[in-house]
Amino acid sequence: MTLNQLGSLGDLFGGIAVIVTLLFLALQIRKQTIEARLNATRELARGLIAQMQSVAQDGELSSIYVRGIRDYDALPEIDRIRLSMNLHSTFRIYEQAFLHISRTNVDESYFASSEKTKFELLSFPGVQRWWERSNN
Repeated sequence: MTLNQLGSLGDLFGGIAVIVTLLFLALQIRKQTIEARLNATRELARGLIAQMQSVAQDGELSSIYVRGIRDYDALPEIDRIRLSMNLHSTFRIYEQAFLHISRTNVDESYFASSEKTKFELLSFPGVQRWWERSNN
């Protein structure tokens, strides 16, 4: 085998090594992207669960929540403030979910599920009234 033939063989193996390396990197990037998407989805879910638990575990806040989603204006001022803070926090989580999904950082099935929950919440007359008052 001549020196030119050995050089060509070396070029061939070098090209194959580059292609294999690029394929490996592509697979690693894909795996990392999937993992990042799952982590973002998990964090958003944790935030929403924490918000729900704050209402579920605090009897006074649960009472305010139930009365407030029905008739926000009937609540005493301090209770309107407590409910408002809770709703603001909840809708900030929904806002983050929207931002993440628009950048494809979150699993779409999570977004669809959280959108359903958001629109259910927005269907209550007290929440609609809060929305009007807080977004003017």
